[in-house]
Amino acid sequence: MSSCDVVIVNYNAIDLLADSVRSALAEGARYVFVVDNDSHDASLADLSATIADVRVTFSRNVQNLGFAAACNIGARTRPCQQPGESSVNLDGAHVPIHQRA
Repeated sequence: MSSCDVVIVNYNAIDLLADSVRSALAEGARYVFVVDNDSHDASLADLSATIADVRVTFSRNVQNLGFAAACNIGARTRPCQQPGESSVNLDGAHVPIHQRA
């Protein structure tokens, strides 16, 4: 996942969000942008308490805007892209199969 940024859209995925972020970082993500769609669980609080990495940025929407809109917000949060760089959009409940119990 070299030179790739990851946008993770979260909605009440407290049980999986931290694993999703850890997985993206372990796979070599340059930056991880977590966009919360007005979750009503403690997803962001749990994530900020368990992951302290300068490559991870959080933003929270005041309402659930849907996956596509949240992906666009995450994309706008990213630093300037260079030619050949890419990003991956994931749902907060995404954990690669090899990491699932």
